[in-house]
Amino acid sequence: MENKEIVIQGRTVEEARLMAAKLLQAEEGQLRIEVLDEGRRGFLGLFGRPATIRAILESKPTRVYRERDIEPDVDGMAEVKSGVLRVYGPRGRGQAAVIIPTPGVILRVNGVAVPGPRRIREQEEVEVEPLEEVHPAGIEVEVSANGFTASVKVTPQVTVRYELIDQKAQNILQLLTRRYEESAKVITVADVEAALRARGVTFGLDREEILRAVTIADGAARVVARGKPVQEGRDGWVEYLFNSEPVEIVYEDDKNVNYWERYIIPSVTEGEVLAVVHPPVPGIPGRKVTGEPVMPAPVREASLRVKDGVVISDDGRRAIAAVAGRPVLEGYRQPYIKIVKLMVHPCDVDIRSGNLSFGGDLLILGSVKEGMRVSAHGNVTVMGNIAGAVIQAGGRVVCRGRLINSRVRAGGLKSFYNRLAPLLDDLGRRLDELIKETTRIHQYTVDRRKIRSNDLDLNRMITLLIERKKKEIIELANKYAAALDETDLPFPPAVREFALGIKNLAVVLGNRESSIKEELESMLKKKEEIDFLLDSIPEQPGDILCSYAQNCVLDAGGSITLTDAGGYYSTLTAGKQVRVRGVFRGGEISALGNVFIDEAGSPGLTGGKVKIRVAEKAVVNIRKVYPETTIQVGGRSCRFDKEESYVKVFLKDDVLKIESLEEGNHHRIVTF
Repeated sequence: MENKEIVIQGRTVEEARLMAAKLLQAEEGQLRIEVLDEGRRGFLGLFGRPATIRAILESKPTRVYRERDIEPDVDGMAEVKSGVLRVYGPRGRGQAAVIIPTPGVILRVNGVAVPGPRRIREQEEVEVEPLEEVHPAGIEVEVSANGFTASVKVTPQVTVRYELIDQKAQNILQLLTRRYEESAKVITVADVEAALRARGVTFGLDREEILRAVTIADGAARVVARGKPVQEGRDGWVEYLFNSEPVEIVYEDDKNVNYWERYIIPSVTEGEVLAVVHPPVPGIPGRKVTGEPVMPAPVREASLRVKDGVVISDDGRRAIAAVAGRPVLEGYRQPYIKIVKLMVHPCDVDIRSGNLSFGGDLLILGSVKEGMRVSAHGNVTVMGNIAGAVIQAGGRVVCRGRLINSRVRAGGLKSFYNRLAPLLDDLGRRLDELIKETTRIHQYTVDRRKIRSNDLDLNRMITLLIERKKKEIIELANKYAAALDETDLPFPPAVREFALGIKNLAVVLGNRESSIKEELESMLKKKEEIDFLLDSIPEQPGDILCSYAQNCVLDAGGSITLTDAGGYYSTLTAGKQVRVRGVFRGGEISALGNVFIDEAGSPGLTGGKVKIRVAEKAVVNIRKVYPETTIQVGGRSCRFDKEESYVKVFLKDDVLKIESLEEGNHHRIVTF
């Protein structure tokens, strides 16, 4: 008996193996399998290919029939030859051939379609009809979210045909097919344009790109329409024709530095144009691919805001200096221009002149005597000495003479006013809440005619409402007043008057004849005026510059420079760097920037201890350092126990490093 052999297809090799074992009525281990094609998974039913195997079942030896024996049984056979299915037999008691259909063809026996494996005899009518699948061409239109682009995807028409693969005669025959695909580009430019119109795309069509999409038809997205982007306009703006801040003079080397001439202070003359208003530029509308117009944002006119010493031209387009002086641009949300005048005090500040306080820059041609106080919102310049006095400036402090037993503070005005702003905001909110509650009570009583709008009972109801919030309002007012008392800087009268008005709130409540609502609205208006004043305060460089300091406390938001004889038994605190020309002995220096000192400490144990603290990224440079000098950089510190020259102390990789020159000019590096 011959071996049984079939070629069979399945979705996978494993599925084909199981089908072969079932059809041959054998265990999988009894079959010899040859993988003819591992197959391929398709995409959305397209372009796939089944797995194909050959399964062979080897038969056991059979006895040989003699002539006297009966005719042997012969199984039926089936083959595919030249694309035609032929069936033979069976003979005797042999088994009819088994035909297994496959995807891509329809197997009909006696005119009836066969969905699965079937035994077929030679005398039956067998027909195999190859299938033809047609996948239509497609157009997909996509409009971007903003409506300014439209793209299309064009796919061709795909026709799939099948034909039978020739196979030799076998008892169990799995039909095999060969798949052919044909694509046809049937979409036209007119079809694409119609699809675009159906989606409302009518503007900005790119016909060359449409033709390219139709010609290639590969399913890739191509932008075929572009709208016209909107061009936004520009608001009117103010062009300022002056420098508001002092310009620092840059010297090529330290030898030629003039510490008295470090900045060029801007100045203008009467009639000089300070700013020009430019008109707004309107935008240009855009258009989406659907034809829908897109309007630009509206533009706004700009306006000039001026104060002291500045006027606006008749056409409102120019700001002109009415007096000579220093131009200043102040404020943040709506800046304004003003001219700051310089106050000149021609003699000493002493008991005869009294303390000096000025809202701008202050120049003192004499000295500041013991017990006197000088304060200014701007810079303070003293041509003589300062002894036993207190100096406070919103900007720089310059003393051409010597500082002895005095306290000097420079800069930080904006920071101080920023402390007041939250308190003002809280007070403003409380007042606004009271006004709204008062209005609601008034409206309720008038609408229902329960009491007359001017009845004293109405004021009593409002008074009870305010009494509930009185405690927290008075508490905020006390904090505000305490903050004002911490500084000697001059304030506009409205600033202190507001605090006084809040403290006298109880008096207002006791006045039954007055309108409480009007009093609250008046205080809220004063609060808004103070907001305007605070917003207009500039942040100025707070440097201190003097020739010598002894028994002094110097606090600068910027840098501190002692230009001549150094400093003794003084405390220096700087937001930037400290530079001492000469000796610094018996004191402390704290700086966020670098420190440069000619000589630190005392050669003998005479109480000349020096402590220097700087930020972790700063560097301390000292030409000569004596014992009992301590230097701290960031969180690391060291103390010198001997005299050293040209010392540089800095922090690197969280390690404190000291560079210096020993005797014989040998370079030394020490790490801590």
